[in-house]
Amino acid sequence: MRKLLCNINSVDDHSVLFIYIGMNDDDRPFWELVAVSTFRPFRDFAATKGDWWYNASSRTLDIYSDGGRKGNVLEFSLAGLSDTFYLHVCGPDKVGTGIRFPDMKVDYRIGGSGTCERPQPKGPPRRR
Repeated sequence: MRKLLCNINSVDDHSVLFIYIGMNDDDRPFWELVAVSTFRPFRDFAATKGDWWYNASSRTLDIYSDGGRKGNVLEFSLAGLSDTFYLHVCGPDKVGTGIRFPDMKVDYRIGGSGTCERPQPKGPPRRR
């Protein structure tokens, strides 16, 4: 399973949503809710899981919730990511903007937050 932590912030308010997003062991896109703020406008966010689709024509990452009987519901569209964003587990975070449907502006940060460098081997212990 390959997944990254993604936080989505409302631009006009102090609401934040944390999800894991990536590919499961069957190579299917997924996301799962980690935490959500209780402030408006995300306090009405009830979904806990879903999937995503990379829209190559608009170069956006479209995040869908599992709406149960309603079917899948388009929740977010995030701009500025590649179709293989979930493979980039090291290096700087990916940041950008997007929308929560129908018209809420959001900012996002998807983190690798690690270094791509291998740790340097330690030399022999110093003698006293």
